[in-house]
Amino acid sequence: MPEKFEVGEGKLFWHDDQRLHLLAMLLEMAGLRRALGLCPPEVVRLALAQPETTPHVPQPIMTIDLATLYAATEQAKLDDLPAYEAAVLAQVPPGTDVTLTGRAPVWLYLRVAHALHGRVRILSYESPVTGRIEIYNHNPR
Repeated sequence: MPEKFEVGEGKLFWHDDQRLHLLAMLLEMAGLRRALGLCPPEVVRLALAQPETTPHVPQPIMTIDLATLYAATEQAKLDDLPAYEAAVLAQVPPGTDVTLTGRAPVWLYLRVAHALHGRVRILSYESPVTGRIEIYNHNPR
């Protein structure tokens, strides 16, 4: 079990698979019989009789080309950094897997990566030279 959890935008985890992973760990520690004892037996029977309604859907990877953030001026400017961060945050839904790419200064990559921390599940960098490199991964699997 992790030492600490991060809460972002009022949610402990973004995906059901993360919540189920935590629940499984807690049930293993507390014991299934004790946990089921908290519920009335008829509620347990009804829940077990109903089919699963939420299938697992793999998350697509969103690719962001950082060069598009300053394409209008053809040069990234430190003064425009808050606008670059806001543009990235506006297009990335919470819990998304994101790959950053494109010609951009290192400071822009660092600030965007920092802005996305706690919002995205997996952040990667990709270039033709390196291929895909994982920066951080908050996926419990």
